[in-house]
Amino acid sequence: MRRLRAAAAVVAIAGALLAAPGTPAQAQAQTDEPCLQIQPLIDGAGNALIERLGLEQAWQHTRGAGATVAVIDSGVDGDNVHLQGAIAGAQTMFRPTAEQAQSSDPREDLLGHGTAAAGIIAARPVEGSDVVGIAPEADILAIRAFQTNDADSDRAVGPTTRAVADAIRLAADRGADVINLSLSQPQPDPAMQSAIAYAQARGALIVASAGNRGTSEDDPAQPRYPAAYDGVLGVSGVTAEGEWDAASSFLGASVDVVAPGQGLLAPWCGGGDTVLGEQVSSSWATAVVSGIAALVAAEHPDESPQEWAYRIMATALRTTPGERKDTVGWGEARPYEALVFLDDGSAPGPESPTHDRPTDLVVDDEAVRIEAPRDPLAGTRAAVAWTLLGGVTVSLTALVIGNLRTRRPARRGSR
Repeated sequence: MRRLRAAAAVVAIAGALLAAPGTPAQAQAQTDEPCLQIQPLIDGAGNALIERLGLEQAWQHTRGAGATVAVIDSGVDGDNVHLQGAIAGAQTMFRPTAEQAQSSDPREDLLGHGTAAAGIIAARPVEGSDVVGIAPEADILAIRAFQTNDADSDRAVGPTTRAVADAIRLAADRGADVINLSLSQPQPDPAMQSAIAYAQARGALIVASAGNRGTSEDDPAQPRYPAAYDGVLGVSGVTAEGEWDAASSFLGASVDVVAPGQGLLAPWCGGGDTVLGEQVSSSWATAVVSGIAALVAAEHPDESPQEWAYRIMATALRTTPGERKDTVGWGEARPYEALVFLDDGSAPGPESPTHDRPTDLVVDDEAVRIEAPRDPLAGTRAAVAWTLLGGVTVSLTALVIGNLRTRRPARRGSR
């Protein structure tokens, strides 16, 4: 598979840092004019993420139709063949200067970051390309928070916290089911926290990056925001084989689940496809989980965002069913298992938002799991399964029964 040089341009801003209001951060792109080079489609080697996540099984239930994912980022290239027809709406959250006027359209993207994230979530399959999104029938709401200079510059101006907070509120008002935030900062912010609470109250699940260790000088165990806020699904990246990379990934309470963030196929701004770089990036992992959340939202529209997040955490693949780790949270997210999970409150792991855990539940030894060697990427998957990331040992829970669900309040806005 050909690795395209242009993909390096977005590595520097993957999991981008937010700046305080009025003081936008700058991220240095690694190639000049990265999106002016139209790239060829990538075909012939297949898409490893489809097999790793068991997407063919998940797609038998839903491909995301009816779910809307807001991508708050650098814009989304609406001309890319994979994203034509996928963008349900677009808006820019900053007032451009005269020099920026030509690059302020939210359906344009000079950086590639937003286009790649949106493509991981909902790229439409096209003939002659291996690129396809996790939820290829979901809608994308493109909200541009990054500012960019004119096309002759190789610098990008990152989003302010105010711009992102306003974008979150806009996404909620526009009826987004899932809000993808492939960005983070080390400090909490009242405006951001208020916006997240607003969006959650209107029925949106926020999925946010837990940070990129490789592009930050911050303490690797420091909480990242908005991932650390209550109710936000915080995501860190793992390698293509599911291994945690200490040089790339943050750790700590901000991490709820992980997903592959290395070597993913994605649409490219300016046209064509790309392979996202060798460095593990939580930006791409966050988009993977947002795609999974879109599938869950489409399949279970009457559930709350908390129930969607619980499905993803409770069924994530991990070595110890009842244990969360600061490196990988509750484990590596899996779509099929999240879609078919039945919550009766007895599943080991995170607490159910709708059921009290039985007081006599045993969460270890043979009462809970049966060890059986097998390929975790093949065959029929049980409703709930855990496995060593990148390994071959699978632990199956007893099938849980019942499907008691709370009704989700009526949503405002369109899907």
